[in-house]
Amino acid sequence: MAIDFDALDFIRSRNKQKRSEAIKKQKQEEIDKEIKPYMKKISEIKLDHDVCQDPAQKKLIFQKWMGVVKLCAQKIESKKCIND
Repeated sequence: MAIDFDALDFIRSRNKQKRSEAIKKQKQEEIDKEIKPYMKKISEIKLDHDVCQDPAQKKLIFQKWMGVVKLCAQKIESKKCIND
């Protein structure tokens, strides 16, 4: 009984690739799950900003929005550094 080593290597490389893709997908899902609350908060603040008429209050709302965006960006960066 002969073993086709080329076919065996091909199957092993495909299995490695599938595992690697599954791990990447899982990591991306974790990041998405963690930033979802931030995205919801950003959306709510944006709606408040659009409704607001007072320029001074709009500026404060924009600063609040920027703060949440920065927190979200930090969370993403920290997750990517850990996962890399």
